[in-house]
Amino acid sequence: MTAPVIVLDPIALGNYRHGAYIIKYAIKGTVPPGARVFLAIGGDRHLLEITGRSKRDVMGADNLPQLLRLIGQLNAWGTPVDCTVQLRMGAQLLARSNAQPLACPVKPYTGPLTFDGIAREIPPLTYPGNGHGRTWVEIDGKRYFRHGSKLETDNAKRGFDCTTFPMAMFDVYPNMAGKYGTALADALYATKCDMEVKKEADVKAFFEGAGKQGLYFMWSAGHVVLVENATIHEFTYGGYKRAPAAEWEGYRKAPQGLWWIRRLHLDMATRTCIQPLVPAGMD
Repeated sequence: MTAPVIVLDPIALGNYRHGAYIIKYAIKGTVPPGARVFLAIGGDRHLLEITGRSKRDVMGADNLPQLLRLIGQLNAWGTPVDCTVQLRMGAQLLARSNAQPLACPVKPYTGPLTFDGIAREIPPLTYPGNGHGRTWVEIDGKRYFRHGSKLETDNAKRGFDCTTFPMAMFDVYPNMAGKYGTALADALYATKCDMEVKKEADVKAFFEGAGKQGLYFMWSAGHVVLVENATIHEFTYGGYKRAPAAEWEGYRKAPQGLWWIRRLHLDMATRTCIQPLVPAGMD
């Protein structure tokens, strides 16, 4: 019999649908019958059992929630933590691998899907830059920030741009490559309200009158916002911002000064946009 030796490969980010991380290890030597294998996160107290799982990648969609809960217990969001693979027989440690850093995801969003919830979030959500906003994926009842198929690990990118903000709020993710706000308006089932191709004065008048109450999606060729009860909500430089429609300074962001407005229909139980039962323009 030879003493077991464990080698842990560098840990890489992977597809969150398949466990979010690629964690690979090898054991040489004799493994006693009944020994169990654990991934230790940030020391020896936070253990994820990986006995019987493939050594080519111990992670999967089934054990990712447990890993994330351990990271939450460490409050290690958005920071690297050292991990080891450990071989144990009861309380006895038989072997420990070399340590490798695991890049923890940024803190998930657990607040309500409301503008006030977004405004109160600690730490405040960021604006990663135009075209670089993140979106959400729900795992274990929490909304994790993601970039494509990978969880976000950079705290500076824990937030949205103007387009991904309504996508995340209403869980709608159309392909926006090379498209304007109209594509997102269609995906949100937003209905026309005779407010297409309008100037600033027309927009202000609308929100002082017929559009004073209700939820609307408004866009130009260069920006996208949500409007609820005549208050504009957006992600821009500095993060989440809100302002009365009558006082908003963002109208200048529209090329040619032109805006489109359509009404949103929200299922309050699920906080998702729904297709109205009446024809567009008749509500």
